[in-house]
Amino acid sequence: MPLVAPVDIFRGALETLGVLGAAQTSPKAEDTDLCVRRYNSLVSRWNTRKRFASFIQEEAFTFTTSKDSYTIGAATNVPTPDFVVSSGNAPANLREGVQLVMTGLSGPNVQLQLAVINQDQWQQISIPQLSATFPNTIYYIRPGGGTLNGTIRPWPAFPTATNYQLDLSWWNQMAQISISDITTPIALPDGYEEAVILSLAERLWLSFPKRTDLTELQRQARLARADLQSVNVPPPKINTVGGADRSKASGFNWLTRLPG
Repeated sequence: MPLVAPVDIFRGALETLGVLGAAQTSPKAEDTDLCVRRYNSLVSRWNTRKRFASFIQEEAFTFTTSKDSYTIGAATNVPTPDFVVSSGNAPANLREGVQLVMTGLSGPNVQLQLAVINQDQWQQISIPQLSATFPNTIYYIRPGGGTLNGTIRPWPAFPTATNYQLDLSWWNQMAQISISDITTPIALPDGYEEAVILSLAERLWLSFPKRTDLTELQRQARLARADLQSVNVPPPKINTVGGADRSKASGFNWLTRLPG
């Protein structure tokens, strides 16, 4: 993936707005501070949508002890989590699925899809401390309230088979930055740099003298975002009712390839 320093993204956004000239090598300190804040708010918003995720991260973690909850996050987090992710931090969600991989069996490993429930569903469980050989449900508590670690609560709790693995999948997310990180290159997939620059310029437009056409800026930003999102758009569904059932109205016959 291409590497780009955040300061170059800021420069591109400010040049788009006509605030920074081609001969100026770096933004003013106050403009840089504003760009960092607007960039982080943009990243925070994009991280809520699957279509902005550049890939799905997948990792397997082994139960080494039997307990009712397990923390997950980066190795540098305090306290150190039970499940350490190889890159990034704790998942924002586990909507992509959770599998229990039963290892050490006499035959091939068995993969069991686990249900991922929300807080309301978790509160409906009448015996949350129920024990079993292995869980069939996961309740995930995302990081928040000052903690960097997420919390995984299996149910039934206290799995006795501690050699089984949890195979987790989650959206990769863009990282927020601090003012000290602006010269450190970050990896952005193809198409992301332009989309971020134009989207950041949209967010900065109200903060600077209006030297650019907002409508045209919005059009370009929208097209750039559509290009990167197109990678994650599911294939369209094709309705062939017109050729299969002539009792229903259709403007095209898929069997004859002629207008209906």
